[in-house]
Amino acid sequence: MTTILNSLHGIGAVSDEPDISHIAILYSFIGFLSTIYYAHSVGSSIMGAYFLFMTYFGIIALVTDGGLGGGAAIKRISEEKNLKLTFSAFFVMRTFIVAIALICLIIFKDLFIDLETAVDLLAFNSP
Repeated sequence: MTTILNSLHGIGAVSDEPDISHIAILYSFIGFLSTIYYAHSVGSSIMGAYFLFMTYFGIIALVTDGGLGGGAAIKRISEEKNLKLTFSAFFVMRTFIVAIALICLIIFKDLFIDLETAVDLLAFNSP
């Protein structure tokens, strides 16, 4: 009886399984193996500096996005109404926010940790 109603209403069967493609799983696995390879190749101090840089980069990107690149600009550009004006406004606003963030980073650079002394402190070398 329920299959007849589902076919009449055009409702498909509900699946409890997530929709994950095999390509995404393979891509994640290759990324994991490459991280292991680079960690063994370059060493822990360089890998730690890289991950620290990526963390700072992600935080700065999050702060400077301000909701512009995540959805609003893409939605307006996809509507194909006055593309040049929309892109120019997005570019100017994003550049302004990035400039403010960089100025704040330069002003407060003494509050950030120095990577060279941090590597020495975390090396756990006995004197």
